[in-house]
Amino acid sequence: MRNFKTHPILGLVNPYIGDSPQPSNIRCCLIIQIITGVTLAMHYTPTSFFFIFVYLHIGRGLYYGLYKSPRTLVWAIGVIILIVIIATAFIGYATVITNLIKFIWGGFSVSNATLNRFLSIHFVLPFIIAALAAIHLLTLHEHGSSNPLGVTGNADRLPIAPYFIFKDLVTIFIFFLVLAIFVMYAPNLIGHSDNYIPANPIQTPASIVPEWYLLPFYAILQSIPNKLLGVIAIFASLLILLAIPVMDMILVSDFVVLMYLGSQHVEQPYIIVVLVPVTSIIENTLIDLNDVGIESSKNII
Repeated sequence: MRNFKTHPILGLVNPYIGDSPQPSNIRCCLIIQIITGVTLAMHYTPTSFFFIFVYLHIGRGLYYGLYKSPRTLVWAIGVIILIVIIATAFIGYATVITNLIKFIWGGFSVSNATLNRFLSIHFVLPFIIAALAAIHLLTLHEHGSSNPLGVTGNADRLPIAPYFIFKDLVTIFIFFLVLAIFVMYAPNLIGHSDNYIPANPIQTPASIVPEWYLLPFYAILQSIPNKLLGVIAIFASLLILLAIPVMDMILVSDFVVLMYLGSQHVEQPYIIVVLVPVTSIIENTLIDLNDVGIESSKNII
């Protein structure tokens, strides 16, 4: 047991499965959690609010600079989790928007091979996400959080009960309030009316509008005629997050623009949005060259 506590790798697990105190009725609690969790999963799809919290979590990391050393590994594992989540959500769209359809289907139409592949993938991916989340927590506890408030001494710390439990309850109540507003007053606000049109298995729909949390990536896919290259571009747009610890500064406005473009058709004026930053770059370059030319002429005179 001593080696279990002092080992550089096993020591990270010890606070969770070794010295972690558990209630005497832990088995009853686990059974209730499994039954209620599976029952809830049969009746609801919490993807929208799930991705809201995912994006808020990423935004908090960007705002507080949680990707800096020594927490670069924590950030990298988080990016891998995001890639797996997006890949899981995009599996259904990949059957109709890419030229990999025969490879994904296992033939010229949906068959038993297709069902086996999708069952295997959807069965395995949640376990992969859960394992990555556990590794994410382990790497976080190696160096601790970045403590953006600057509280370093133990004298300034508070016990988790009742202070932080009450704070978390306030957050939970706010979440249910926002959820109730969406459910009761604007259930279709973040959806799309085209999704209510019955599907025609013979004809590809004129407009495929994914859920709002996939719109930025769908805009990238729409902008590239070769859909395989579009999927590679989406993958690259997620991998670029791994470069943030090196870049240290990045703007997220393009994420909002891509989200809006993803809900629009490939037509004017949306196809010229790319010209706006290009024009600004050319303009600034010409101004700089002009200033250099004026400065050189002054030196000659």
